[in-house]
Amino acid sequence: MKRTLNTCLAVLLVVVPTAFAEWALVPLVELLKKTDVIVVARLTAVRERTKKGVDYGSGTLSVTEVIRGGAKTGDKLRLEWSNSCELVCPRVEHGPYEGKTVIWLLQRSTNGAVRADYPGRVLDLKSRGVLDALLKK
Repeated sequence: MKRTLNTCLAVLLVVVPTAFAEWALVPLVELLKKTDVIVVARLTAVRERTKKGVDYGSGTLSVTEVIRGGAKTGDKLRLEWSNSCELVCPRVEHGPYEGKTVIWLLQRSTNGAVRADYPGRVLDLKSRGVLDALLKK
C-alpha cells in the first residue's frame, strides 16, 4: 500500500507540472522582425466555431491608424485564429478584444487574412511609446 502511494505521488510530481503549458516569452523586438503590418484597430464581428477538432475564430479589424506596413486608415482586415480543441492552455483568444481599440502586430496569411498568433502581438495603447522607440532603432 505504501509503495503504491509513493508511486502515485511520484507520477503526480511528473505529470501535473507538465499538464499546464504556457507561452514562452518572446521579446517585442523579436516579434517585430516577423511582423508584416502594425495597426491601431478595433475588433468587431467576432465569430467562433469548431470543426474536426479545431476551434476557429475570425473577426474584422477596422484600422484607425497605420504604424507600419501595407495597410490604410479605414481598411477592414480579416483577422483569423485557430487552436486545437484539446489545447486548453496556451491558446490564441481574440474574442475578449471585441469592441476594443488596441495595437495589432500582424502577419499576413496566404489567404489574404491577417493573424496575431501570440499574446504579445496585441498591445494596449499605453505601450505605444515603447513600440515607437523600438521601431526607431
